Amino acid sequence: MNPILEKIQADITAKVDPSDKEDFLNAIKAGRHILYDPSTHQNMELIKNPASRKDPVNTVSKGVAGLGYVMYQQSNRQMSPNVLIPALMMLACDVLDFGEMAGWFKVDAPMVAAITKELVAEIFKKLGVKPEDLQAAIQKGKSELDAHQAGQEPGATPGQGQQSGQEPPPPDAGQGMLPTAAPGGA
Repeated sequence: MNPILEKIQADITAKVDPSDKEDFLNAIKAGRHILYDPSTHQNMELIKNPASRKDPVNTVSKGVAGLGYVMYQQSNRQMSPNVLIPALMMLACDVLDFGEMAGWFKVDAPMVAAITKELVAEIFKKLGVKPEDLQAAIQKGKSELDAHQAGQEPGATPGQGQQSGQEPPPPDAGQGMLPTAAPGGA
């Protein structure tokens, strides 16, 4: 396997949450079954349409996203994005390796980066996640993280509850993201 793809697969596998590991491995197994089963393999765009090999970024990203959507549907819409997205990246690496070994294209880091971006955008589109919803969730998380690091309650405006020049209290002083119990219990 191409060293770039090997590293990506190793990094992805290492970063999967242990509680998701079994589902992640099962998702890869199911995806590989669909990819390489003789009854479905000939339906791969790279196999049936040689012209598609000229644009591997588009072909692989859309094809693997389509596979992911089938897998998501077969899970009765229960497959977690924490499992689906990394499993799809593993499968994209498999497809890229297959195409490179067949001599259809040469895999390099910019190609993998472009496929990753397009694959994630395509699967989110298929799952009904709008880019603006994703951006709003990212912004909300960033704001909460910034507030936490500044020692503020989430949702507080900067400087609220502090006098200028004062250091924010440490998170363990009841100012963190988790509420603390009042002294004496309850």
